[in-house]
Amino acid sequence: MGSLPTAVTVTIFYMIVAEIWRLYFKRDRNIIWWILIIAGIVRLFIMIPQANLWGSVVPPFNWSIARNIPLIIQGIGIAVVLLVESVKANDTFIKKISIQYNDICFLCVLSTSHTVCPKSTDTRYAHDA
Repeated sequence: MGSLPTAVTVTIFYMIVAEIWRLYFKRDRNIIWWILIIAGIVRLFIMIPQANLWGSVVPPFNWSIARNIPLIIQGIGIAVVLLVESVKANDTFIKKISIQYNDICFLCVLSTSHTVCPKSTDTRYAHDA
């Protein structure tokens, strides 16, 4: 059951970072902020059904894709807004954070890709040679 708490924590973390971005750069709750927050809420709702099989070693592929699309929107969105705002404000500290944040997110995706796309013996989608 470690995957579900981690997924919820990461989703809420992204929502908090969106709010920190808004406050730090003194922005209103604009369309970008709403997209980041709504993506998090949608992800939380997608994670509710039992069909996610949180206790299984290999989660259902379709559910993994569905629940990770909002996470990708949040991750890329946060990285982009932090980078764009830091360049506009000439804030080198936040710029470095946004670049490292993007690299860390990419490494996390690579390190967990074997659980989302494991080698399978399922031949339903294999093409005849």
